[in-house]
Amino acid sequence: MSDWTVGVELSGTGNTVAIDIGDTEFDRLFNLCPVVKYTRNLGVHSVYVREAGRPQVDAFSLFTYRWANQDNILNTDFKIYDSEAAARSGTGAWTFCNYNDADVGYPRDCGRNGNQHNHWFSMPADGQHDANSGGGSQRFDIRNIHAGASFEVYTGSDCPVAQHASPTLRNGNLEEGFSTAIFEYTNTIAGWAASGGTVSCRSGNAPWGGITSSEGNYYVALQSRGAAIQQAVDGHVTGHSYTLRVSAAQRQNSPGGRGAILKITVGGVELLNEQITSASFVQREVTYTATQSTEVIRFENTVGAGDQTIFVDDIQIDA
Repeated sequence: MSDWTVGVELSGTGNTVAIDIGDTEFDRLFNLCPVVKYTRNLGVHSVYVREAGRPQVDAFSLFTYRWANQDNILNTDFKIYDSEAAARSGTGAWTFCNYNDADVGYPRDCGRNGNQHNHWFSMPADGQHDANSGGGSQRFDIRNIHAGASFEVYTGSDCPVAQHASPTLRNGNLEEGFSTAIFEYTNTIAGWAASGGTVSCRSGNAPWGGITSSEGNYYVALQSRGAAIQQAVDGHVTGHSYTLRVSAAQRQNSPGGRGAILKITVGGVELLNEQITSASFVQREVTYTATQSTEVIRFENTVGAGDQTIFVDDIQIDA
């Protein structure tokens, strides 16, 4: 099985589209691993490698219609190499690029040491996309092609780009800024937006049942319906899957009972809505796929009524 997936392929002299997976699927694959191989006349012309953590781009349009410089500057947002081997070793990166000519796709006149003319890609008239699907008005045909041209996106298990760094969650262990010796009602929790009955609790404090923190010296109590903490977490890569973990427990001496419910959402999408039964901290985990670079994660007590409390601690996001 190949480590590359053909996204677009022109046959013969480049006037016929043999393969076109469409802008949506091309962009989805690119967001998973932003490495694209350009082949002309059966030979590898170059390999584009986007730097990790750079802004999202319309990759299909960038490669097939208009090679542009917005969020796409050589040696800032991406590098170009002669081959996959050179890309993996980081040797021989190209030094020149120009941009911004409609219907002149990748890589316009970019070259290893200077201008490299008439190697750019362009869709033929019968394969041109409209402006709503990554294209625009057709001006040119691809040049100097006799045995086809293609773009392949890397889909192997070892993407050359380190795209899987975990997002930047702040104060996931809920320790930062807390100093109470027992407990304190507060909506000020470093890194988090808190609402309702949120309580900073010292590990082992008797009034809240004597439970030991999962991590460090503190945990947060979500007391009664509507108590919640949430955080807008940067560093997601669109299309990637992530695992969100939280240690949770039910307060055993809540005046209203032990029926508190923990609801977890990411980007407004519900991932968990469960009555927590454990008397000590037990890790829960949910998975989600990022739809944008910043996702809002939220933990909320959704119990129907009464003074019933969920404890949360040790929140983590893993790629």
